[in-house]
Amino acid sequence: MIETAQPNEKIIFSLNYGIGKFTIIGRASYFGSVAAWEKPTNLPHIKQEFGDKTLFDAFVGFNITPKILLTVGSNNFSDEYSDKVLPTLSAYGTGQTPYNRNVNQFGFAGAFYCGSLTVRF
Repeated sequence: MIETAQPNEKIIFSLNYGIGKFTIIGRASYFGSVAAWEKPTNLPHIKQEFGDKTLFDAFVGFNITPKILLTVGSNNFSDEYSDKVLPTLSAYGTGQTPYNRNVNQFGFAGAFYCGSLTVRF
């Protein structure tokens, strides 16, 4: 697990652009593939590969005043998920855990939308 449960590659491309009172941030995060080993009851070890993925984030900020910034955006707005675990693995056979708990590629919650209000003193 030490050698395969985390991606060997992670590449982040980020772009910040400001025009007038607006700030735009775009980001693409590439995560390489990972692999997990499981030992179901009465079966030999099973290796499952989870493919590489790219997540996209975007944020737009608006300076209401020089001291107040309103920002809205999303992490993983393309709603990318990890590959689901093989149904043959007994540890996950009930379907309660559709994503592998032993690999750390990225989160399994999908898209996240947010807003913030920043006040500078």
